[in-house]
Amino acid sequence: MSSSLEETRVQFLQENEFNEGKLYRLKVGWILRLKLSTNLIHENVKVFSNLPKDKEKEFNRNTFYEYEWQSLKNSLPHDDFNKYVSLECKHPGSFSYYFTINNNDTKKGGSNFLVDPRLILMNEKIINLNSLQIQTVLSKQLGSLNEWKSRLEVRK
Repeated sequence: MSSSLEETRVQFLQENEFNEGKLYRLKVGWILRLKLSTNLIHENVKVFSNLPKDKEKEFNRNTFYEYEWQSLKNSLPHDDFNKYVSLECKHPGSFSYYFTINNNDTKKGGSNFLVDPRLILMNEKIINLNSLQIQTVLSKQLGSLNEWKSRLEVRK
């Protein structure tokens, strides 16, 4: 089975920015890297997300996990300009993250993001979701049951 190429998308954490109304789309296997904006470098920031850390862990919308800060391999010790949180998109679905400052439980910023599902055929071919066409049929608008076949054939 072929997999998506790993890509890393970066978002900078800004205080009081919740990105409401924006949709960030990612793919399974991609990484969302969260970095501090310059006005948060000196703060004690904690990041929480409902994206499970382990692939085997069951998703619960209201369960948030604290993610640890990491540093680039060649960065100097205590170099906060190079620290980041890495959210590995192992599960498809809709997730969110938020952050707090200085051990205060108040959410100071965050965002939502979508990890696109993958549709895999029996021959292990991956179908691009943008190539799907889906039509919703409301049964109450089809009329009586004996008229359904002729009305659905038109849509076929």
